Amino acid sequence: KLAHKLGVTAIHDIAKPAHIRAYIALHQAHQLKLRVRLNIEVHYLDQLIALGLRTGFGDEFLKLGAIKFFADGSLGARNAALREPYQTSPPAPPLKGEESLPSPSRGGAGGGVSPLGKLNYEQSELNRLVKRAHDHGFQVMIHAIGDRAIDAALEALSHAGATPERRHRIEHAELLHPEQIIRMRELGIIASMQPNFLQWSGPGGLYEARLGPERDAHIDPHRKVLDAGVALAFGSDGMPFGPLYGIHWAVNAPHPDQRISVAEAIHAYTLGAAYAAFEEHSMGSLELGQFADFIVLSRDPFQAPTQINEIAIERTYLAGERVF
Repeated sequence: KLAHKLGVTAIHDIAKPAHIRAYIALHQAHQLKLRVRLNIEVHYLDQLIALGLRTGFGDEFLKLGAIKFFADGSLGARNAALREPYQTSPPAPPLKGEESLPSPSRGGAGGGVSPLGKLNYEQSELNRLVKRAHDHGFQVMIHAIGDRAIDAALEALSHAGATPERRHRIEHAELLHPEQIIRMRELGIIASMQPNFLQWSGPGGLYEARLGPERDAHIDPHRKVLDAGVALAFGSDGMPFGPLYGIHWAVNAPHPDQRISVAEAIHAYTLGAAYAAFEEHSMGSLELGQFADFIVLSRDPFQAPTQINEIAIERTYLAGERVF
């Protein structure tokens, strides 16, 4: 119901077994009014392989997506893995939800959090697991926020033999450098980013406090990602959930590298997100042959680029049925 109220008809969810059971029960009862792509944490990879499953198993409402890795933590909790140290100013409390970001049960690199943050895997272990998922037909999505974690993710994906056809993803990819963006383009890696995180960028913001003004000015470089020809998919990470809020920040970001057009931001939330799920031929655009999933807005975002977060969702339709 919340998704419908916010104009969302399809989601990428990081789903644990209890969540999957709930989704299946709803679907079997014909009560699942949301298209869900289930992304499963790497802890369950061996079980999925043993069952012969792979990315794409399912139907138009409930389908198996990617294998999820956490290469590092978050900037708010100071455990995103950086090339250069965090600022030495007193730490602010972690953002809501960030302090509980999971770490893998195996392969951790180091003990407590250092001034450079923390990688959750030794490189050899990350390489091994990513290649195992890749070799068994799974799309891979790697949470990597800091530049050092992005280095580790790119190394693992390259080692696995990533190609554009496999559509592997780096989630968040916040502290991106130009050479990393080029490597993402070469390997066909999707940048799955969250423009609503820009609420913490800019003068006086949390990111500036963690990283300093220079690094903050280049965090979440959506403009550079698009200009380099890297596929861009937008999501929310639930902070907050609404796409219009994220679109507003992508268009009205505090720094030039972060800003993109209304059309580009909407594309990243629709066709970009559909492409990240191998679904661009069935959802993400209003075309003949696509699912009849669409919304009605109170105002045209192209005519109100600085007030997008004030636009209301008036109606939401799923498969041609009005659900809000």
